[in-house]
Amino acid sequence: MSSTLDEVIRQLINLGEKDPLVIARKIEEREDEKWLRDELYALREDTISEMARGRLNGARHSAMKALRKGQPQTKAELLIKGEWVPNFGWKKLADWTAADLRARENYYLKISGTAHKLATWCHECVVLMEVEGVKTLGKLKAELPELAKNGRDILENDTSIEDAA
Repeated sequence: MSSTLDEVIRQLINLGEKDPLVIARKIEEREDEKWLRDELYALREDTISEMARGRLNGARHSAMKALRKGQPQTKAELLIKGEWVPNFGWKKLADWTAADLRARENYYLKISGTAHKLATWCHECVVLMEVEGVKTLGKLKAELPELAKNGRDILENDTSIEDAA
């Protein structure tokens, strides 16, 4: 049974490789050209949609950057911009309903609460480290402070707020 590209990538990672460019070069060196072409062709839809998603997200984030920084914008400039609405997706601001605004408000309240919980957890860890006189969290003998579920999810998934927006 032959391996898939995903399996080969996972194998290199399990062997300790951490640089994506090195992984790509090793696969190109070690694998048959036809096999690699077939594997890449099988991933074409995922690859193209990920590339498109990246370009769209970049445009969306830059369009809202001025709003987040509080830079003045005309109503016309603001209304043509789009932003993510929870449980809906991307939508032009001009088309937002009161329900959309409420959903976005609740989203901001939730992430600000999670950020506050994470900040409090970090502070509690610092206090424990200073009391014990250790330089890294891994050297701490005390149990770590309890971290609320939302905070744990962020740490475990390495999710950034920017990605969620």
